[in-house]
Amino acid sequence: MNKKIVGVTTFIILILNTVISYGVLNSNVTITSNKQKVAPGEEITITLRASDITGSEPGVSGIETVLKYDKNVFEQVKENDISSSWTISYVESQEYLTAETINSVTSNTNILTLKLKLKANASEGSTKIEFSNSEIYNLEESVEVTITPINITVEKKSETVINETEKETNKNTTTNNTKVESDNTAKKVLPNAGKEETMIGVGAGTLAIIGIVGGIRFIRRR
Repeated sequence: MNKKIVGVTTFIILILNTVISYGVLNSNVTITSNKQKVAPGEEITITLRASDITGSEPGVSGIETVLKYDKNVFEQVKENDISSSWTISYVESQEYLTAETINSVTSNTNILTLKLKLKANASEGSTKIEFSNSEIYNLEESVEVTITPINITVEKKSETVINETEKETNKNTTTNNTKVESDNTAKKVLPNAGKEETMIGVGAGTLAIIGIVGGIRFIRRR
C-alpha cells in the first residue's frame, strides 16, 4: 500500500514539474543599433526585440523596464522619441518605460524603436545603452528577463567630412565676394546712355562758348 502511495505521489510530482516547466513564460529580449560608431551631433536608432517566446499561456503582452544611458553623451530622451505599435508609457524623471499590446505576441517581434541624439560636445570613447530591471508579462504571469547592454563608440567626424564642409563654406564665401565685387564694378561703370548724355552736354556747352566769343569779336570789329 505504501509503495502504491509513493508511486502515485512520484507520478503526480513528475506531472506537476512538467506542467510548471512548460508553463513558465520566457523570451529572449535584445537591443540592437543601426550604427555602432557615431559622431557628436548625429542620431542613432535603437530597437528592442522579443524572440523565442515560450509558455503555456500564449505570448507576451507587455514589458516593464528602466532605460539607462549617459546624459553627458546623449540628449534627454522624450516619450515622442519612442515609436511602437504597442502602447508606450515613459516616465522621464525615473527613466521607467512600459510597452503593452492588447493582443499577446507569440512570434518574434520588434517591441519598440528609440531615437537617441548625441550631444554636439559628446566626448570620444565607448558609451553604454541598457534596459535594466526588465520584466515581461501576460494576463497570467510575469517573469524577469536579462537584456544585454549595447556599446556605442563615439568618434570624431572624419577628416573627409570636415574638409568637404570647409570647401563648401569657402566656395560660398568666394561666390558671395565675387558677386559683391561685380556689383561694385558695375556701379563704377557708367551706362552707355549716361555716356551719350554727358557727351551731348559737353558738345552743347562748347558750341555756346564759341558763339559767345564770336559775338564779342563781331561787336568789337564794328
